[in-house]
Amino acid sequence: DDFDLALVPGEYCVVLGPSGCGKSTLLHCIAGLLEAARGSIAIDGYDVTRITARKRDVGLLFQHDTMYPHLTVEQTLQIACRANLRRRPSATETNQKIQSILQTLNLDPAWLPRRPETLSGG
Repeated sequence: DDFDLALVPGEYCVVLGPSGCGKSTLLHCIAGLLEAARGSIAIDGYDVTRITARKRDVGLLFQHDTMYPHLTVEQTLQIACRANLRRRPSATETNQKIQSILQTLNLDPAWLPRRPETLSGG
């Protein structure tokens, strides 16, 4: 019913709980995909409760059937790298961004050619 969280820059957070407890709803509200029924959401000290998802600079990566089953991890990241840009980045720029994402998430590049059905469930 109530949720309060404050993270420092660079800190990671994991949300755990049983099915139906509201984990996905919480993340959708933070990202701006759903409107919070009450309370407020602040990012970097700014109230974003009424700001559209596009302007929040927050993203979600879903697991399993909500991922593109026909795309590899790399192809999915390429879509993310090209989203909401006024110009299409070059292949070099896209690759640099993907390498940066891998480093940020501490992911081994060996994951790039894999499809969702070959990824772990956790």
